[in-house]
Amino acid sequence: MNKNLSSLLFGLLSLPLSAEVHDYSLFSDGMPSDAVIIINGKEFRGLNAQGDQFVSLDTPDESDIQVKGAEGYTATITIDNVNHQISIQFVRTTDADQFSASLTKAEMPCATQMYALPGAEYLHKLVCNEGDSITHVDFGDLNTLSLRSDRLTVGNKYLYVQGTAPKEEGEYEYTVHLKRGNSQLATKVRLMVSSHLQSPTPMMAWLTWNWFARNISHDRMVDIAKGMQQHGLIDAGFRTIVLDDAWATPTQDKAALTHDPAKWPKGIPGLKADLQAVDPKLRLGIYSDAGSMTCESYQPGSYLYEAQHLALFDSWGVDMLKYDYCNSQANTRESYTRMGDAIAALNAKRKANGKTPFVFNICEWGKTQPWTWGAEAGGSSWRSTSDAREDWVGSSALPGVLAGVDETKRLWMYAGVNRFNDLDMMCIGLHGLGGPSNHTVGNRKNGGYIETALTEAQARSQMSLWCMLASPLSLTCDLRATPHPEANAGVDLPQPLITPSDIATLTNRQLIALNQDALGQQAEYMEQLSTGTDYSATGYDVYVKDLTGGRFAVAITNRSSEAIPSVTLPLADLYMQPGKHYRCRDLWTQKECRIKDQLTTGSIGACETRVFLITPRR
Repeated sequence: MNKNLSSLLFGLLSLPLSAEVHDYSLFSDGMPSDAVIIINGKEFRGLNAQGDQFVSLDTPDESDIQVKGAEGYTATITIDNVNHQISIQFVRTTDADQFSASLTKAEMPCATQMYALPGAEYLHKLVCNEGDSITHVDFGDLNTLSLRSDRLTVGNKYLYVQGTAPKEEGEYEYTVHLKRGNSQLATKVRLMVSSHLQSPTPMMAWLTWNWFARNISHDRMVDIAKGMQQHGLIDAGFRTIVLDDAWATPTQDKAALTHDPAKWPKGIPGLKADLQAVDPKLRLGIYSDAGSMTCESYQPGSYLYEAQHLALFDSWGVDMLKYDYCNSQANTRESYTRMGDAIAALNAKRKANGKTPFVFNICEWGKTQPWTWGAEAGGSSWRSTSDAREDWVGSSALPGVLAGVDETKRLWMYAGVNRFNDLDMMCIGLHGLGGPSNHTVGNRKNGGYIETALTEAQARSQMSLWCMLASPLSLTCDLRATPHPEANAGVDLPQPLITPSDIATLTNRQLIALNQDALGQQAEYMEQLSTGTDYSATGYDVYVKDLTGGRFAVAITNRSSEAIPSVTLPLADLYMQPGKHYRCRDLWTQKECRIKDQLTTGSIGACETRVFLITPRR
């Protein structure tokens, strides 16, 4: 062989094989306004939870990614080479210190600021750190509450406070005494009793984002309201229409925040008037951000302008705020407490004037554990997941139905009246034709048509699980008689898009009653009775939810695409009494039977959730 040719072949064989190049979606939670991400020399600013910026790479590692700016923040980089995603999570150093301390110093990993309506049934589940034990509870003058121990050796094994809230409004307190080794600890629980709570039960709403994205306007919102009325959704309880990002005139000047007159020719007050002309029960929600700009970098955020912006919203007749955390300027707790304090002051005036409470939804995607501080910051609900996508499983960054539930199902001890974990918008009725919700693990772009569109069984499961977990129920589908793809150009839509099955799912009154139950409890995930694996389509999950009047709801979700012949559950493992008779109603089939000692589900179809209302026989 020619020597030169031999050397050339050897050199070619010695070269590394080129890896396949993929488009990686870039995500960020709480990216500071001055931060810059540099990947292979390309700069990225304003990353958000939508994952709407991309970079082409072949199997990157952390050395390919630089973070500049973001002084006072800790950046955590997560690379997913299977789903081709890069996530950069920013946490203010003070937040990181707080969370590190909470892991070792928290006296109780459960809610310690509680709420109740005057004279209402009351339930507070007391969960301890491993190795700790509760010795007693000092109720002081709260003689309508007592400590119960019948769940200490079953199910999730905890003590709980049960009884009736005081009839008089006011702030009450009781003290939980714990033992940790040789140490004695005491945790004070604040109980706020008020007839003017922001959201005693989870909010039920319709949000603009997943169908319209930026393309919202007066006439479109009025048409949505008409669709809600036509399909019985307002009567079912969906009574707040929320304007998401891009309702304002684009500017960076916080002092100049106002509505876009091209989108709202009658102003926001005119929009509310026309919505209430459709149905007087309708309320109006709006969106802002706890940073310099919103997540779309379209309009100014509200940090340091909380009182000014809130006064503007109130003057327009707005009743609710969804508050994001993009382009951040301070740590989460400070950012949200500033707005929460302003809303508390506003609600004091509203109560004095006989007006409904203003509702505060915290939206920082669960990244700094808002269930541990959201109520204290003034919120009545907080997102526990990244933005929901129309997918059955999904991932942590792009959660479908199951991934969102997996992120939330172990947080039941932090939920209660006026404090709810928010699983984000449901994708029922989108049929694979939404906008941002189509950015799934398999699609990785907004819009188009996705094969992962929810089946009827998956849609019913989403409704079942959102109701069981006491999440706010938020719709985002096109309810107009003649739908238009405002955030998904170039696709053909059925006329109408919404189906009778969608409406039957969304207006199942008995499921909604579980979500709106006055006890306010998130269903407990019963891990010992479940076979499911997180973030996968395998096994089944079991949930039990406490309801008023000593009733229970039990749900079993088949995560897989294959039917399950049957599941039998001992009632004693679900906090019910052995030997006692119960009335059991299937809330989807409406079939009813009597049960004793065990619940047998019968066949559970692929991706199906069976939900049973179980009532003690008197």
